[in-house]
Amino acid sequence: MLMMLVTGFGMMQGMVVSNTILQTLVDENVRGRVMSYYTMAFVGMAPFGSLLAAPCTCHRAQRTVMVSGVACILGRCWFWTRLKGIRRKCACV
Repeated sequence: MLMMLVTGFGMMQGMVVSNTILQTLVDENVRGRVMSYYTMAFVGMAPFGSLLAAPCTCHRAQRTVMVSGVACILGRCWFWTRLKGIRRKCACV
């Protein structure tokens, strides 16, 4: 239960941060369009990820969860390398 609490907090934190960064960087006149694309990508792509993971889970559920976790960690590392540039751009806005 404790890990679910930490995981849920991490998910909410990630959603808030990405939403805030996106709204900060985008011009006001196109913010609505960009947010609709963001929502479509964020909410609409989750079922495709589940569809990809489902066949893998039939063979080995633990391995599927580990591969998904590694993909999340790699995505975090990629974002971390880009963070200084994002901060500079946000400071200019």
